[in-house]
Amino acid sequence: MPNWCDNTVYFSVDPKSNDELGQIVDAVRKDNNKFSLDAIIPMPEVFKHIHTGSADTIDGKKTDMWWKDDNDPFPEKGVVPVPQFMRDEWTEDYGADNWYDWAYENWDTKWDTDPKEVHAEVDRLKGHRPTSITYSFRTAWGPPYPVYKKLKKMFPYVDIKWYVSIEDGHEGEGWLG
Repeated sequence: MPNWCDNTVYFSVDPKSNDELGQIVDAVRKDNNKFSLDAIIPMPEVFKHIHTGSADTIDGKKTDMWWKDDNDPFPEKGVVPVPQFMRDEWTEDYGADNWYDWAYENWDTKWDTDPKEVHAEVDRLKGHRPTSITYSFRTAWGPPYPVYKKLKKMFPYVDIKWYVSIEDGHEGEGWLG
């Protein structure tokens, strides 16, 4: 079980600005997840179909990475080890050969946010478009700092503040920047 990091992200814009908040909402949303790390820094699709774990024996060979066809009525037959040449290609193409290492390298955490635990709150001045939106969610281990940096580059004229609290502040808390 990981140490949990509570993240609160504030985006605010000038009330007379163009629809920058709408652009932010679109940029951070993926399917039913209001704030998805995968929307901001997409994980290579191939890693979403790979299983990793302690070495398992498949067809008499030990492997720590495999594909599994979840619809296969004979699961022991639906498990296929990932060949080493593919792992080497993925390392060259993506900087990692599996989802876990890729996520840690690119998000600083091992999982995307949980859509059921992402909360969003919008504020507006009377007669204007929304002026701010606040997202709160949890990540494993610590804040996804590369995501923060990417958002700052994507929206240089938006005031972005990101507050983190690891293990309810017992392991640290403060503002990214």
